Amino acid sequence: MATALEEWEELLTRTSQTTRDPADLIRHAGLNHHLEVALLASPEQDWEFFLAYEKLAGLPIAQIHQEVLTQERKKHPLGYAQGILGLFNMRLLMRHVLADHDLKDEGTALINMQFFLGHKIYYPVLHTYDSLSDAVIDSCGDQYPDLRPYHFGHVQFIWQEDHDHAMAHEAMEELFIRTLGWNFAEIPQRVRQSTFKQPLAYRATLEGLLGAYQKSPSKAVIDFLKRNRHAVVRQYFKDLQVYHFGRCASGTWTDKKGGINFPRARRALHELFVETLHWTKDEIAEHTTAQLIKTTPIRYGAKLGGMLRVVYQDRSREAVTDYLRHVA
Repeated sequence: MATALEEWEELLTRTSQTTRDPADLIRHAGLNHHLEVALLASPEQDWEFFLAYEKLAGLPIAQIHQEVLTQERKKHPLGYAQGILGLFNMRLLMRHVLADHDLKDEGTALINMQFFLGHKIYYPVLHTYDSLSDAVIDSCGDQYPDLRPYHFGHVQFIWQEDHDHAMAHEAMEELFIRTLGWNFAEIPQRVRQSTFKQPLAYRATLEGLLGAYQKSPSKAVIDFLKRNRHAVVRQYFKDLQVYHFGRCASGTWTDKKGGINFPRARRALHELFVETLHWTKDEIAEHTTAQLIKTTPIRYGAKLGGMLRVVYQDRSREAVTDYLRHVA
């Protein structure tokens, strides 16, 4: 008994033998109906069916497209973008127009409206797909299996639609772990605003991603680490705060009204005195120096030199007095 794929291949062969005009082949109602029946029952076979179709229709699609470009045809055949067969046709067109390009080497910047208009496929592609990036990813997934929407420079809207930040987390993992080669534990101390300008695969950058986090690298990283897909990472960073970063954002030590954020400073000092050094009140009063506050790492490798400067004007005695009065 023939498999579903074999039945499809046999139908393709019969149809091609009885169809003279390539335009009739690529919009054949019988082929589309067969795809609807077969693939809605087994959608996981989509790509196998498509590759079988490509062997037969790839060259005719390329020829028709060339005739449109040279104006031998006024336009692409009416109805060729309809139905599941239309999806297959759009994939073939995409693969054809991208055949001479290496996105790994050239980057995805060339994938823009002008590129598609120049090839006279902009409107049919957007009739089939929600975006140009979706069209490339769907049609060239076998050639670029790691290509993601955030690799495209003209899709900043994805960060606005990424409500649970799942895409942002995936992008940051590519940046920090696979591109820069950092350990998760290194990220808070090493990340900077400029880090998000580092090129990823396909020459993409994540500058636009920061817009989803009020342009704050620390807010982006806190979200990425505290809601990470790995349970061990979430557990390790469950107490991560903005002052744990090697480059603290402006405003870390001030409140919303612009005043000094003493509660946050006292919390940081508590990490130093009690959780890190395990000192008693007397030891805190006797042994604390400005140098100690500036150089002793607290949780996540953070140091409190900036806090001492901004909150206590580099005076360790004021820091100790404030802490002992309000916390200890």
